[in-house]
Order: sequence, then structure tokens, then C-alpha cells
Amino acid sequence: QTVTVLFDTGSSNLWVPTVSAGKPMYFNPNASSTYEPLGQVFHIRYGSGPVWGYFCRDTVAIGDLNLRNFTFAHVDDAST
Repeated sequence: QTVTVLFDTGSSNLWVPTVSAGKPMYFNPNASSTYEPLGQVFHIRYGSGPVWGYFCRDTVAIGDLNLRNFTFAHVDDAST
């Protein structure tokens, strides 16, 4: 699945919205055969408000670079 990610150079955290975040492009963990939930809550506050979700591992591709077992967060609430 392809998800467009905007890189925030002011943060070292990679997160992607899930369908429950209500964004038009989202990550569907059920569509990934390599998805691994980690069970840890992810929460970060920006100037525009907070986002929260859960940490997970999956294969992430950035261009030709494939990162196996990459840890990131899938965000369920991105109301900012």
C-alpha cells in the first residue's frame, strides 16, 4: 500500500494515519503481511495539537530504500 508521508524536519518521529484518523490517505495494518504491533502508546503534542496512536514495526520503503522491521507509529487520532 502507498501512503504519502510529509517529513517533519523538526521531529524525529515517523507516523502515519490509520483509517480511524479520518484522513484521505491512510495506513491499513490489516493489509500488511509484515505488520507487527508493539503495544506501546504513541503520543506527541504539536503547536497545533496532539496526535496519538500506537508504535508498530513493518517494512517501510522510501524510494528504492527498503527498511525491514522499521519502528514507527500508526496514528488513530490526528485531529490537528
